[in-house]
Amino acid sequence: MLNGWRRTATRARSALSPRGALALQSVDGALSFALRAALAMALPALPMALAGRADQAVYAMLGSFTTTFGRNLPYARRARVLALVAVAMTACVGGGSALAAWADPADGGAGAAVVVAATAVVAGLAKLACDAARLSGLGAVLLLFSFAVAANGSPATADILPHTALAASGAAVAWVLAVSGWFVHPDRPQRLAVAAALRELADLLNTGAGEAGGAPPIRAPPIRAPPIRAPPIRTPPSRAPQSYARPNCAPASC
Repeated sequence: MLNGWRRTATRARSALSPRGALALQSVDGALSFALRAALAMALPALPMALAGRADQAVYAMLGSFTTTFGRNLPYARRARVLALVAVAMTACVGGGSALAAWADPADGGAGAAVVVAATAVVAGLAKLACDAARLSGLGAVLLLFSFAVAANGSPATADILPHTALAASGAAVAWVLAVSGWFVHPDRPQRLAVAAALRELADLLNTGAGEAGGAPPIRAPPIRAPPIRAPPIRTPPSRAPQSYARPNCAPASC
């Protein structure tokens, strides 16, 4: 009983200890993903900044948040998922800009309350959609952030379509960069996923062996399949040929 309490206290202490919480971990493909994210942000926003429209470049960068989704997905599924994410991100920016032009939240009052209520609705829908699609990470947060930034601006009605187009261009650039590796290493995401799973399994086995006091790993008994027996072959019973007796008669009478 006492040993059980000590073991539980040791596990709780190790789980609650802040040691190693901020330790750097080795992540497969981290450098290529960081470079892709940087290019997705810079390529659509840099021309706007050089043209003196840095205030409009932010809408293109909001669309470029598409690059943060589906990092470890195979390229075929990544292309489909990011296409939907690009549409959702563009819709968030366009809807936020339209709401800001209509409600004018900068003046406060009812317009600001409408923007707050709409932001809460978008937060719930984004979370529900990301959980249903099994998109981990900051997916719902980035969708909410794009809508909130666009909804709290002060655009005119004529700025709604340009803002939406800028977000769409940023999302398109992010999509192209995310699937460009298909032509170089088409099976790289699968290999990285298998390598990560094997490392997780090795860490789990090492942790289990350490808690067991260095005991040898438990090996599952070999599974022996029962022998396959062929069904008996049944041959039809043989029949003796029938003999026909000749009648006992004289040749003349026959």
